[in-house]
Amino acid sequence: QYDLEASDVKASETIVAEYDGFVQYGRDGFPLATRFLFGQLAPDGKIYICTSNSTQYLHVIHNPNEKGLACNVEQHGIELPTFNSFSIPNHPSYRLGAWEDSPCDTLSPISSTKQIAYNEVKFFPNPSTGFLQLELDEDVPISQLEVRFYSLVGQQVAIFKGQKEFDLSGFLNGVYLAEVLRNGKIIGREKIILQR
Repeated sequence: QYDLEASDVKASETIVAEYDGFVQYGRDGFPLATRFLFGQLAPDGKIYICTSNSTQYLHVIHNPNEKGLACNVEQHGIELPTFNSFSIPNHPSYRLGAWEDSPCDTLSPISSTKQIAYNEVKFFPNPSTGFLQLELDEDVPISQLEVRFYSLVGQQVAIFKGQKEFDLSGFLNGVYLAEVLRNGKIIGREKIILQR
């Protein structure tokens, strides 16, 4: 563990766990050590670490912001339903809120009795080579608008305020989520495809 705010980060190094010798046996009976490999911070605030072999386990750091052993490393703390080879599962964007008809679990359930009604927003052209225009179904003063663009993993990649035209030519090709806010309240979302 390192304290990234320390004046000497290297000197702040603290060992919080060492491989405990746990072995899982593969389908062929070959022993598979569950050493540490890649780690990833998850939306629940924990760090999950895959093993250095194809095993059915992930290690968990339950409190990564706590210093020393208080960070609570649990080796082979999660047993997976199948073998996982040298990788951490990718987490979808959990910052989308309740998104009606989303194929993903957005963690904020939409009430079946009260649906969220967004104004109609449209970006064109979509797909785009990088230059977009926003069209709304009602006349909204431009000063009240804010448009946020997110990657598919939920990382905010840009914010534009007081604009209806956007230059995304510096973005990588792919799919993005555009979120339109009026005075801080979400009034619409749309998937944007960038391709050149």
